Amino acid sequence: MTTKVKKIKASLGLQRTSDADLLKQLNTVHDGMNGNSAFSSPPVDMPIFKKGIDTFTVLVTDAEDGGKKAIAAKNKQREVMIKMVTQLGHYVEAACNDDLATFKTSGFVAVSSTRTPPQPLRPGGGQSQNHRESHRLRCALRSPWHRRDAWYMDESHAHRAEENHVQ
Repeated sequence: MTTKVKKIKASLGLQRTSDADLLKQLNTVHDGMNGNSAFSSPPVDMPIFKKGIDTFTVLVTDAEDGGKKAIAAKNKQREVMIKMVTQLGHYVEAACNDDLATFKTSGFVAVSSTRTPPQPLRPGGGQSQNHRESHRLRCALRSPWHRRDAWYMDESHAHRAEENHVQ
């Protein structure tokens, strides 16, 4: 019987993170990968990566004033840095040979491979608070002749009530 080796995936969902959190993650990855013998040939040179981080740091500070050009430059550099760190993340996934200890030395965070089972519903959670209306369903339908009909369905039979005839 063979055991299935679980692939280690890096958490790369950085699009919605704040600039401060992105900078923290970028610096952590740089510190973990720079000079790390387990990752000797990354797709992005570490000096270029560090220069990009420094540029992004300056642009984040400049964009706090609210200038349109500064914000546009910051957003452009943000996208460049996310692309770089994504390339590095995929490289680390492949180069770590599914060894979690080696993976953690890179500075990336591993995505959890265990799934949490769905929680059962609370008893009575789907019951209506209005007990008179709890067995009635109202649907508004629009016919091709622009008539608006409402259908009421009780437990045993359906009643049709026409509302707002437009002819």
